[in-house]
Amino acid sequence: MPVKVSNVFDDGFEFIPSDDEFDDSDYPQENGPINIEPVIFTFFISYSILGVIRAEYIVNKIAVDHGDRIEDRTVNLDLLEENVCEGNVSLTKHLDDRIQAESAFWLLALNFAELLPAVVAAPLITYCGKTFGVKSALLIPNIGYLTSSITWLSAVYNHSSLYYLFIAQFLQGIMGGFPALMSLCNSFLAEDTSNVDRAMRLVILGIVSELGAGLTQVGIGYWISNTGFLPPYWCVFGAMVFNVVYIFLFLGDVPEGKGDSKQTDDREGMFTFLIYSDRARQKRTLVILFLLFVHMMVLYAYLNLVIIHAFSPPLCWTSIRSGYFVACTLICGSLGTIFGSRFFMIPCEELGVTQIGIWSFVGSLCLVGFGQSTVVIYAATLVGCFRFLISPALRTLLVRNIEPNDQNVMFNLASLAETLGMLFGPTVFNLLYAFTVQYSASVTFVSMAIGYVILSLIIVYFQVKLFRSKKSKDIEGTTAEDTEMLMRDGFRKSQGRR
Repeated sequence: MPVKVSNVFDDGFEFIPSDDEFDDSDYPQENGPINIEPVIFTFFISYSILGVIRAEYIVNKIAVDHGDRIEDRTVNLDLLEENVCEGNVSLTKHLDDRIQAESAFWLLALNFAELLPAVVAAPLITYCGKTFGVKSALLIPNIGYLTSSITWLSAVYNHSSLYYLFIAQFLQGIMGGFPALMSLCNSFLAEDTSNVDRAMRLVILGIVSELGAGLTQVGIGYWISNTGFLPPYWCVFGAMVFNVVYIFLFLGDVPEGKGDSKQTDDREGMFTFLIYSDRARQKRTLVILFLLFVHMMVLYAYLNLVIIHAFSPPLCWTSIRSGYFVACTLICGSLGTIFGSRFFMIPCEELGVTQIGIWSFVGSLCLVGFGQSTVVIYAATLVGCFRFLISPALRTLLVRNIEPNDQNVMFNLASLAETLGMLFGPTVFNLLYAFTVQYSASVTFVSMAIGYVILSLIIVYFQVKLFRSKKSKDIEGTTAEDTEMLMRDGFRKSQGRR
């Protein structure tokens, strides 16, 4: 049976071969398990908070500059109420479109301020982790998030210009940011435990983190509505202080030679695999990596754009409604991944599961793009509950039909493609939204859906090839059996004549 692994950074599950291929006794744990789970859990909760309140704060700040106070809107939690905007907004459509466009541009600019230094710093910090120890390197991105949260707190407290936030994002990026922290945590887990032990730990951690992040969003919505943006940022600050103290005082480094990541240099292994593999494997690997890249681009740009869209007419959401929406999105996605991986993986196989995830997300994107009421937007979370299945299904395709020694290389390639998608996705789609919102907010969401339709057609091509290959093998097998039977019949008849 396959082992189900929840990767908290993928928002999903991956399937690795049975535990018969791995020998737990190869890497004995002399000093007991080294628990990095508290760091991952705390960071994941903080990251989910940061992603939402950053978008909400920017929309609120720009709206205030234009005369609309979003935090003073009437709180109405009736999903069937269609006149939420009455009394909540007095802006013309022109000014409303301008607020949305400016918000998208600011999110784009802040993403660039983090992206550019992170592209340079993350590989260097990851390399330091391999040279000087993962523990020492892991302090760097956590300190980066700590200093960034201090800068955000200062900006919010003093009602500073949005330009001040570039300092926060640059500090976050120059210390590696999300890519470095993700890579180092994965390296630590790979070195710390065997594959089977890591699988069980990540299953529990992934489910708890996703459900915890969802429930946290409900509280954050009420928190912002009642007390403003300072308390959530204090929460993030406290979480980062906890991480730094925990890593420095309690987290031990993995001994040399323990685990399998020290055996080869990851960059050399990835380069060698891509260059010297056979042509068919190269083509298949690059196509799947492209699918992962595009999927992560959309997945990590989606929530911020929904928040910008929903805070404007005709929806006029408050922070509370936004919190409920993000909570529903995370919880439905987590449950959809659990049940989908349980019931779809065996009968549909990986390509079929990917199609289910794609069309689930396409339906969700279309509902958000054309929905004119809150109930439709919330329904989109249910329709799109299987979208987190895409990443684990594609990861499973990557590790199929390769040697066990190459699985770590494939894992690194998949992580690289997903990380690049996480970084570039918000940049591309925020830019598209900023330029097209004055015509229609649906353009960006429909463009995302069209991108997934193209991915679906690529997968259909592979499904047709796989079907023909299986059919050809069945015909060849049947022909061989018929030939053998004819030879046996002929031999019996010749014996009868004698």
